[in-house]
Amino acid sequence: MIVGAQLLAAVLLIALERQRALESLADDMQSDARIIVENIAAALLFNDRDAAAETVRSLGVHRGFQRACVYDPLAQLFAAHLVVGTCDSVPGADGAEFHSGVTVNTPVTSRDRGRVGTLALQSSLEPVNARVRNQVIGTLIVLLFSSAAAVLFMARLQRQLTEPLRQLADTAQAVLERP
Repeated sequence: MIVGAQLLAAVLLIALERQRALESLADDMQSDARIIVENIAAALLFNDRDAAAETVRSLGVHRGFQRACVYDPLAQLFAAHLVVGTCDSVPGADGAEFHSGVTVNTPVTSRDRGRVGTLALQSSLEPVNARVRNQVIGTLIVLLFSSAAAVLFMARLQRQLTEPLRQLADTAQAVLERP
């Protein structure tokens, strides 16, 4: 019963950790996107594909990074840095999407011209899976030690409870054996 409750609590904690890891990855990607769009707006305005490609290439150092795609105001691919896969033919809706990975679409804006393009970032779930894997390992270690402690505690408690009963049974047996 105790182990079952521990397992249920562990599963709930791991599910919560996975959700937090997904949200954290999306937040990190959105932060990176906000920084990058500041730098690629000028490249889009001056039609400098090389500068845009160089800027998004810096994102390739992140764990799980798959691709960064820059689209112009007409939703045509302008520049990209690809580690895995290809850019979509058109950018998705602004915001984060969770499918086989995490995709973050961020508008690229200029103060004078408004929206001048879109930055689409894609990451695998590898960072999330690594975080959840660490959580599972930690949880299993805690479950193992707490279960072992519970077994030792219950064995000691059982001896303390059954010893007086055994002595009483021995006394009763001795009384019955007297002539």
